[in-house]
Amino acid sequence: MAKLINYFSLSLFMLSSLQAKDLGCHGELFPVQEESLLEVIKKRLLKMQENGTLETYQQQLADHAKRKALTPEPVKIQHTKIPRTFYYDPTLTLSEDLKDHEGRIFGRQGDKANPLEIIPLSKELLFIDGEDEEQLNWALSRPSTSKIILVKGQPLKMEEKHNRSFYFDQLGFLSTKLGIKQVPARVFQEGTRLKIEELNINYLQERSSNNG
Repeated sequence: MAKLINYFSLSLFMLSSLQAKDLGCHGELFPVQEESLLEVIKKRLLKMQENGTLETYQQQLADHAKRKALTPEPVKIQHTKIPRTFYYDPTLTLSEDLKDHEGRIFGRQGDKANPLEIIPLSKELLFIDGEDEEQLNWALSRPSTSKIILVKGQPLKMEEKHNRSFYFDQLGFLSTKLGIKQVPARVFQEGTRLKIEELNINYLQERSSNNG
């Protein structure tokens, strides 16, 4: 576990050693008073309320939030060209001793911990481009317990249409963490690791037809 706080040494410069020339005082002096950010915001909001623009601004914010919820920013990730399979090991290694509020050590430096041994991944994760019909149909054909995670698409509209939960990989956090670079991708637990398969839909369909 990485340290939450890093301490940095600050070099202090002895400004008093520099020679300064006294230029005297010119004009009236006033104490420096810095207005707080909250006061500035409060004044701007009051001004907007007085001139009638506050309600319009609030509606613009609401519309922006609604658009983001309906159509989140797509993750920059390509469709699978060359299928690949790899593993992700979530094991954590402590870089320092961990102590509780009374100073008792409950984890020593070098200790390893695997979250999957505590909370197993019981459902497979399916990463897909929700605007690609073939990928969507493939994901919907998987067991209903699978969690469908979109990298592109409109999750709320898709939930209404297919009567099933859809999730979105906001800012590509999960795909980046797991090292996923192509979709569709399937993630499931194998032993104490996560097995990740970046799949080619056309190949899967051809293989299914041949087996049929």
